Order: sequence, then C-alpha cells, then structure tokens
Amino acid sequence: MGIFVPGAYFNGTKNSDGTYTCTINANGTIGQYTAAITPIVLPVNMPGYATQSAPTGYSSTTVSNYIIAGFIYAQAGICGRSNGSNYVGGSPWGVTDLEATIRYYLYNANVLPGDSTKMVTFEMSGGGAQSAVTGATENSPLYTPYLNYIGAAMSDANGNALSDAVYASMCWCPITNLDIADEAYEWNMGQYMSSGSRASGTFTRALSDDLSASYASYVNSHNFKDKNGNALTL
Repeated sequence: MGIFVPGAYFNGTKNSDGTYTCTINANGTIGQYTAAITPIVLPVNMPGYATQSAPTGYSSTTVSNYIIAGFIYAQAGICGRSNGSNYVGGSPWGVTDLEATIRYYLYNANVLPGDSTKMVTFEMSGGGAQSAVTGATENSPLYTPYLNYIGAAMSDANGNALSDAVYASMCWCPITNLDIADEAYEWNMGQYMSSGSRASGTFTRALSDDLSASYASYVNSHNFKDKNGNALTL
C-alpha cells in the first residue's frame, strides 16, 4: 500500500541515505483539516473488476487533488481479474484486500496521521461495486476465514478486535447486479433512444423494449423502497 500524506502534517528530517524520518505535526493545517481529523480516502480503481496494483512510486497527477484538499490517500494492491498484474483473484479476494487495508490502517493508527474513523472507499464501475460491497459488509463473519488466510490484522496490540467498517462508500455506476444489467441499461437509456440499433421497426428496437419492460417488472415485484420507506415503482 502507498500512503500519500500532505507535507503539512509531517515534520521530516532527512537521512543520509536520502530517505526521511517523519513525525506527525499536530499543528499543521490544510483548510479545515489537521493530521488528527482529516479523512483517509481509499481508491478502488478496478474497471471491469481489473486488479489495482499497489503504487511503486509517487505520481503527483494521481494524488495531487486529494493532497491539496488535505486528505490522506491510501492506495492498496487489490486482487481482481488478470490485466497484466500479479494481483489476480476473483470474488471474494478484492473485498478481502480492501477490508485488510482498513484493518492495517487501524492497527497502525497510533503512528499514522488521519482520522481512522473517517475512511472512505470510492470509485466507479467494477471499483464502485467493490466499494459498495465493502461498505455493506462491515465486520461480516463471512470474510473472516479469508482475512485470516491472507494474514490480515484482526486485533490491535492490546488484543482488541479491529473493525473493517468504513465511514462512507462512494460508488459511481457500480456493477453490483450483472443478472439484470442489460435490462437496467435499456430501461435507463434504450427507451429514450430512437436511432441506430433502437430505430423503430427493427428487431433490436423490440428487444430493447422487452428488456426495458422486464426491468420495470423486476423492480416492481421486489418491493424496493426509498430512504423514507416509500415504495419504488417504475
């Protein structure tokens, strides 16, 4: 895992080998944040469930916006489908890696800056799905054997159980239900298009309409509710 911290949160002393020894600067501020209260953001850049490699160097173009905002950016290696990376593995290993990352940060919270109770996972598509599942399965015993298998931190130095709960999960276009993905797409997009493969009179237009109707039927039959408890219907 690469942990990128705004310089204002550290006091650094240069060593003879070119590295730095750092201590947390409690008085350093960026906007409304200090080293003690700033959130920790965890990217889940896994389009199509591709793997996310741990960084091997510093890239300002990747993290600069987050650093300027005062956040701590923690990028971990996360297993996914093969895309030329060494981190290969299907479900449940991606979410297991994310939960292990959260636990690792908590285990080292006394020497790392940031508010470890304000950890936020984020991304879109396949990464959005992993972020959503991570947020929804906090401390689930279903992941315990997998966390143990990879040697994740399960308790702190005093023997207290560590949590893999996150403060929030930001999930754009998460691919969480592939069983009805085509139907959902046609309901959201296809029924409002009238050219190309959705031109009137074509069999693909009829297929689009059938898929759209199928999605509406699925939603209406599952008693989904909004945040206020009101039934959702299409």
